[in-house]
Amino acid sequence: MTSSARWRGRTQVVDDRIDDLLIRLGSGGVESDETVDEYFIKWLETRRPSLAATTHGSYVAQYRYYISPHLGRVPLNRVTSASVAAWLNTLLTSGGRRGGSLSAATVRYSRILLHKAFEDAVATGALLVNPVSRVQAPQRDVNGLRRRYPASSWSVEELRTFLHQIDGHQFAPLFTLLSTTGMRRSEALALSWSDVDFKRREVSISKSLAVRDGQPVRGSPKRARSRRIALGEHGADALEDQLDRQQSSRARASSSWSNELDLVFTSPDGSFIPPSRATDRFRVTVARLPLSRIRLHDLRHTHAILLLQAGMPVIDVSQRLGHATPAVTLELYAQALQNPGHALAETFDQLLENRLWASNDLADARRRDWG
Repeated sequence: MTSSARWRGRTQVVDDRIDDLLIRLGSGGVESDETVDEYFIKWLETRRPSLAATTHGSYVAQYRYYISPHLGRVPLNRVTSASVAAWLNTLLTSGGRRGGSLSAATVRYSRILLHKAFEDAVATGALLVNPVSRVQAPQRDVNGLRRRYPASSWSVEELRTFLHQIDGHQFAPLFTLLSTTGMRRSEALALSWSDVDFKRREVSISKSLAVRDGQPVRGSPKRARSRRIALGEHGADALEDQLDRQQSSRARASSSWSNELDLVFTSPDGSFIPPSRATDRFRVTVARLPLSRIRLHDLRHTHAILLLQAGMPVIDVSQRLGHATPAVTLELYAQALQNPGHALAETFDQLLENRLWASNDLADARRRDWG
């Protein structure tokens, strides 16, 4: 497209916006004086049918924790670019649920949500312009790091300690499966027994679990990509242990047992386990152990980082985790894998001194590579 064509396209957009504003001004329907809270409650409900349950749930949580406390009582037509900039800065420095700083990724997500909602407000005439459009999202955390979010993890020694200490714990099979497969919490809680192939030691990931109005809702996994994950001995044993536990629970519950979705992980009466309950139990359990504090989701990070540190190919780890591309995997874990490069330097010295391979071996290798 030529520069003149692009200019004509932009001019047409501006002209259309001016015409739209003139129509609204002439009809008297200029902006809404409802508060951001009032608008968002309706907007979230309007968007519900077009969103996956997990996505809608994340929208609700983002708004409840990071937007409403700061902008909820402000009239929609009083939100300015200056107030949006101040809100983003507050989130970045002290917007956490416990008053701490938020990562730049979380702040960007909140901005995206507000921008999306305000764009719809502009389209319906509730706003004349979108004030969020004129404010850039932060690219760095308050500590100056540029990353999507911190990839906290345990060392292999810490993970061994954790798995040993939770032996017999009610949630031990779930925590073990998460740490040995890298699957997401919502994916594990959505597993049905039909998804488990004990003979081939595989699980099929095709669903995710969310809670809507207090009831379990199963939708597609993130990015709507299904995959199969191979199980190691620890993962397979965890599922067999869970099967035994569930059968015992079912016998005790008798007629009160209810597991219509045939879920792998259930409460003692067969009902689903809310994701928040699993997270809370993990936090309480870790707090009692001599381990560094990490989140339940960080078991996924731990799994990925330990595999990458062991030399597993990025593309294989990416597929196991269900990432869109290996580039996403690298972006998430590059910082955790960084090192001063001493091992690389020492290896190169050994190459120069022929301590790794004899010169004839290197020549043979070159001939094989080059044909």
